[in-house]
Amino acid sequence: MSIHISGKAANRKIMQFEFTNCGDFLIIKLFGTTSPNERLLSKRSVMLQLNKKPHLKVIVDLSGLREHGGAYLLGMLNMIRKEVQILGGEMKLCSLSPRLYRYFQEKRLLDIFVTKRTIEQAKLSFRKEQNEDNGGRDPAGDLSPERQGQGKS
Repeated sequence: MSIHISGKAANRKIMQFEFTNCGDFLIIKLFGTTSPNERLLSKRSVMLQLNKKPHLKVIVDLSGLREHGGAYLLGMLNMIRKEVQILGGEMKLCSLSPRLYRYFQEKRLLDIFVTKRTIEQAKLSFRKEQNEDNGGRDPAGDLSPERQGQGKS
């Protein structure tokens, strides 16, 4: 299921959001250019989606951004991250342009935000963490095939 939210301000398209529920994941795809007006719209939009079904794994896809708007984008991403954390979840970013990745490096934002190249790599990263948290057990709780048979005497 995908929901698309956008708006206009002074004949200028503002940031657009596309929310896609993908199993355990909520994928938020951002389009357009960030500006000072985005934070209020993004807070309402994100909270609406997170409250429908609490997602503990949120992936923000930045591939559709035309310009990153520096501090405005950072403010919006930080707001989304905080909302996700309040609900006990985690957020990862993906598909950063080379220019945006350099900005994150220069501002040391890679210490705050986890970034992956693609949506699939972000999903895989979440799954790997979940398996490690389960002590090598799969999400269903069964022992992994390597461990079956161990502990028998």
